[in-house]
Amino acid sequence: MERDLYKNKDIKAILGIPERRIINLTDKQVVKPFVDSAGAGSQRRYNYANLLELALAEVLFGFGLGIHLVRRILGELRQGDHLSSWAGNWDGYYSAAATQYIQWLNKQREANPYFKEIVLSDGEILDIGELDLNNSTVLELVKDKLKPQRPSGLLVVVFEVDGSVKLKVVPWDRENHLATLFLGEYAYRSAGLLIIDIGRVKAQVDERINKG
Repeated sequence: MERDLYKNKDIKAILGIPERRIINLTDKQVVKPFVDSAGAGSQRRYNYANLLELALAEVLFGFGLGIHLVRRILGELRQGDHLSSWAGNWDGYYSAAATQYIQWLNKQREANPYFKEIVLSDGEILDIGELDLNNSTVLELVKDKLKPQRPSGLLVVVFEVDGSVKLKVVPWDRENHLATLFLGEYAYRSAGLLIIDIGRVKAQVDERINKG
């Protein structure tokens, strides 16, 4: 059971979202509360992941997305456990994503022998030319080098040419050069991308919770 649960009035105080809007978004299944109402007199209870979903929904609406697309995006994030696992276990989420990224780097290096250096977020150049990226010890060392100083993340909404929508949560921020490289494969084969700094969304939610 979640330790911290929130009522509509709590969310209004934290996020500044009117209670009527919270009810409307819940009724339309944009957000699914951790504890739903069980009849007259009972109240819904929202967990921390729900707060992130509501804050993210407001950002998506701010981009002009309709309620059907916002519900679809949040539904897929929920189904894949992307948002909650990223927020609740950032180290584990980063480790998995960084491993995938290094595997991509290895493929790029095999295809292009001149691909030997990557620029880290602090401007440092990492030479991977002679590194055995298939070695588990080397892999962990490189992952440690790539790791941001603070938990961060980007939500990438990929609009495919066939009309489908795919989601990706990348554990770097928008200023990180690595994120640009990591997203390159999506940019070239998609009809469009929507990129949201969910690390910033999370930081704002956390700050408001702490102030309360």
